[in-house]
Amino acid sequence: MFNLKNISLAAVASLLVTFYASANAPVTTEVASAPKADLTILLTQFDADKNGSLSKAEVAASNNKTLMENFSSIDTNKDGELSKKELKSL
Repeated sequence: MFNLKNISLAAVASLLVTFYASANAPVTTEVASAPKADLTILLTQFDADKNGSLSKAEVAASNNKTLMENFSSIDTNKDGELSKKELKSL
């Protein structure tokens, strides 16, 4: 029959296998998989000052965590704003 020691060992082994599998899973980003149309729609929805680009404050207001975390790398011309061209290039 099953005893507590065998059940505990099975539980620990399954946790280790799960951790190993998730640690070796390929890393993907939401920005790369997001449809380009969605990113340009974001521009029209959250461009509060209607200047055709998104500032850091406007991106923060959109609650798009991925854009916020990658703002500096997306902002290729380093003007502090994400233009339609920069969003389409993702």
